[in-house]
Amino acid sequence: MICLKEKHKNFFSSLCLFIALCVSSTVSAFEAKIVGGTEAADHKYPFMVSVEYQVDNTQICSASLITEKKILTAAHCITDDNGRIIKDKIQVRLGTNVLNDGSGTVLNVKTISRHPLYNPYTLDYDVAILTLKTPVTLDDNINVINLPKACQSIHCLTGLVTPNTSVRAIGWGVTSVDGEGSDVLLQVDMPLISNIDCQTTNTNEITDRMICADGTHQNPVGDTCQGDSGGPLFAYIEAARAGLQTGIVSFGEDCATHPGVYTRISDPSIRGFIVKYAGI
Repeated sequence: MICLKEKHKNFFSSLCLFIALCVSSTVSAFEAKIVGGTEAADHKYPFMVSVEYQVDNTQICSASLITEKKILTAAHCITDDNGRIIKDKIQVRLGTNVLNDGSGTVLNVKTISRHPLYNPYTLDYDVAILTLKTPVTLDDNINVINLPKACQSIHCLTGLVTPNTSVRAIGWGVTSVDGEGSDVLLQVDMPLISNIDCQTTNTNEITDRMICADGTHQNPVGDTCQGDSGGPLFAYIEAARAGLQTGIVSFGEDCATHPGVYTRISDPSIRGFIVKYAGI
C-alpha cells in the first residue's frame, strides 16, 4: 500500500503515501514519521520547519528553510481534498525540536507556489514553495539548508562522492505504521539506491523527479513515515549544513518495509521551479 507521509487526510483515501504520513486526504494522505531513528540534539538542524494547522497548532507536515522568506515542502502537504491550496489554514514553526511546549517561532504564510505539473495521483513533481509574510532573522537556531544544482550524479546532488551514499531524514512523524507521532524531532540515516532498484519494490512509477532511500536492511530498520512528508532528505558530514538537501519526503509503500520515495531536488524541472519561486 502506498502511504503519504503527512498527517492529514485528502481525497486519495486509497493511497497511503509514504513520506511521513498515511492519510485519506490529499494533504493528509502523504504524511509519515521517522522509523528506527534517534532523538536529534537541540538546534542541530536549524533549517527544519513544522507545517501546522492554524486552528489548533497540529503538525501536518515538515519542510525546510531555504532563504529568509522561502520554505521548501511537498505539494501534497498544501493541497486539500478538492485539489485546492490551503494557504489560509496553515502556519509554520521554526527554531525548535519540540512541538508540544509552545516553543519556537510561529509565522504566517503569505503565498504558496505549487509545481504546475504536480500530479496528486502519482505524486510526480511533488514540490511547493511557501513564502513567509515576514522574513526570519538567521542565527544558530534558525538557518537555511543548501541545495544542489540541477544534475543527476550522486556527487552533485549530495555534495558527497561515496558509493551508496548515506543520507539523513528528520521529522516528527510516526515511528511505526498506525503508531503515534513524535513530539521531539527524530533523525535516521539510510543509503540511497538507484531508481531501477527502487522500482522493483514499488508499485507506483518511480520517475526522474524522484529519488529513493532504503533503510529496510538496517538493524534497526529506518524510514520516514506518516507526518514526515515535506521534510528534508540530506547529506550529512558532522555538521548538517556541510551537505546538501537531496530530497523532499514524498511517499512509500508502508513504512520501513519498502524503500522511501523522495522528490529529487536536483532534477532540472524541480530545481528550475525552486529557482523561479525562491530565487536560489
